[in-house]
Amino acid sequence: MRPMSSKALQLILILLLFVSGAAYCQDMVVLVKFQVDGGNLNDTKVTITEDGAEKTVFSPAKSKMMPELAFGKKYMFTFEKPGYITKRVEVNTKNVPEDIRGEDLDFDFAVEIFEQYEGVNTVIFNQPVAKWFYDTQEDEFTYDTDYTKSIRSALVNFDKEYEDAKDNKPKVDAAALKAKQAEEARLAAEAKAKADEEKRKQAEAKAAEEARIKAENEARVAEEKRLEEEKQRLAQAKQE
Repeated sequence: MRPMSSKALQLILILLLFVSGAAYCQDMVVLVKFQVDGGNLNDTKVTITEDGAEKTVFSPAKSKMMPELAFGKKYMFTFEKPGYITKRVEVNTKNVPEDIRGEDLDFDFAVEIFEQYEGVNTVIFNQPVAKWFYDTQEDEFTYDTDYTKSIRSALVNFDKEYEDAKDNKPKVDAAALKAKQAEEARLAAEAKAKADEEKRKQAEAKAAEEARIKAENEARVAEEKRLEEEKQRLAQAKQE
């Protein structure tokens, strides 16, 4: 059997490095189970932000989603439907050792949203209902039990208020809520556009003022130089 040529060895090494690099950079997958209490997935929306910036928006036709998440990021999943309480889940993929990022670190979680009733305080849901992170001691992803304990009392109070509302208060009008949210979004967009225009005008005014000052300084320096040259010329003329 003939020995393998040096070129063949180089090609194999390059392929091995490519394959190992692909495995090393592989994203992780999260199985998300989404349910709507007493309803369907029509008009639902699941938004995923990555380090605060919108990454993906799902309009799920099925209750299960499998988004890919990059390592070293912080994600927020927001589950919405008009007339229902919005819920959020945080997933932190930071602190995962680089040497195990190619391994099976996938996990799953479930979220169920409920109908919204008039007068029920839902401020607790402005923050995540759960936070997932990589536990370096357990070598796996798990939810933050300390965080869950910190919001438990607020969730218990909400459950009591919600159960009472189911029997005594009207549901939120989904169509009216959707229209209100659309109007709020329109007003917010207008306010942002106005603020951006004001910033643009201020930046232009600042640039114009800086240009004016620069031009005046350059003119002053040029005039001082001219006067100095004129002074030297007159002094030289006297000497002659």
